[in-house]
Amino acid sequence: MKKMKSLLMFAFMLTLFVVAFCFNASAAEWVKNGDTSYAFDKDTGVMVIRGEGATIETHEFSASKWCNQDFCDCLYNIEFDDNYNPQDYYDAGRTRTLIIESGITKIEEGAFTIFDSLETIIFPDTISVISAGTCNNLKNLKTVVLPYGLTEIHESAFRNCKNLKNINIPSTVTTIKSYAFYHCNMDYIKIPDTVKSVATGNKLIPDCIENVKPDPGNGYITLYWDGVRDASNYRVFIRENNKWKKVEDINGYSSKYKDNNFYYSVNNLDPNTKYTFAVRPFNKIDDKIYWAPKYFKVTATTTLATIFGARVSSTKKETATVTWDDIDQEQGYQVWYSTKQYSGYKKYSNYKANTTKATITGLTSGKTYYFKVKAYKKVDGKYQYSSTNKMLRVKVK
Repeated sequence: MKKMKSLLMFAFMLTLFVVAFCFNASAAEWVKNGDTSYAFDKDTGVMVIRGEGATIETHEFSASKWCNQDFCDCLYNIEFDDNYNPQDYYDAGRTRTLIIESGITKIEEGAFTIFDSLETIIFPDTISVISAGTCNNLKNLKTVVLPYGLTEIHESAFRNCKNLKNINIPSTVTTIKSYAFYHCNMDYIKIPDTVKSVATGNKLIPDCIENVKPDPGNGYITLYWDGVRDASNYRVFIRENNKWKKVEDINGYSSKYKDNNFYYSVNNLDPNTKYTFAVRPFNKIDDKIYWAPKYFKVTATTTLATIFGARVSSTKKETATVTWDDIDQEQGYQVWYSTKQYSGYKKYSNYKANTTKATITGLTSGKTYYFKVKAYKKVDGKYQYSSTNKMLRVKVK
């Protein structure tokens, strides 16, 4: 936290110093403008606004009415009121760099919407809120310096700033309201962990997934993962021929995924085959995808094929005979038995590959037994087993 604060303050002071160095104070006159004063240097296009404990009011630069309707592209209708000063309006329209000095404590809604040439704006460390529509529709705006201590960025604050490509949001911010960065030309906005509320209409880069757990089966592998913040979707990839191939996009807002837990089964896979998958969160805004910085990769092997054709009979006293169809790629078979249908199973013996018959002796005459046949194979030091298509039941002679 302290390191981030120091970096933000350094960037803030460095930018302020560079801009202030270019500002020709002798060529600019301080003009009283409501509770504030401003100076404008026409040679550099730099405007500085100051005022101790003051508010920059909307009408001070003649944008006096804000259209609070989301469907309105421009959002602002400029009306000149009794406070209109043609020089203020003229200077604002030519300003390329705007420095707001410490001491300004509030900036009203839509205060800078007529700064059509504005490319850089530096906010003071004495404000905690960027008001609604503050820099709306400033299509030349490229650089914004936000102060440490800022806590809220309100609706449409930087909406339609199409040349604003990146921005550092201080770790003191807790709330970003709707459409604050709508239609900005950003690759992503990294939201600090302090932000607890982010409304719709903002470009956000999701966090990375920390873990994906595979659950292999016969012909499928199910992937499980915990959802991450700011992800509207999750893309599942499979590695084929040394290339990543899209499998499916999972809706990050689907109600069927409880407690922010997600899963997806990749089907139609070959049995006993190793596969590599990846899951990567992304956020989709206006048909453009903003990816999490990294994907999570996981490798798993499908199980052996299901054993079909298993049968059991008892033609001899205290004996049962189990037979089954042979499957491919197995290293051997196991036969398990129990006197209960759903529990208490014990392994009777292991059998070599290609075996299709086992004789179980020492059973109790007149008692009913249940049997299972499993194929197995050792993969990466661990045993993998086939699934069983049915339980076998017989009453022993």
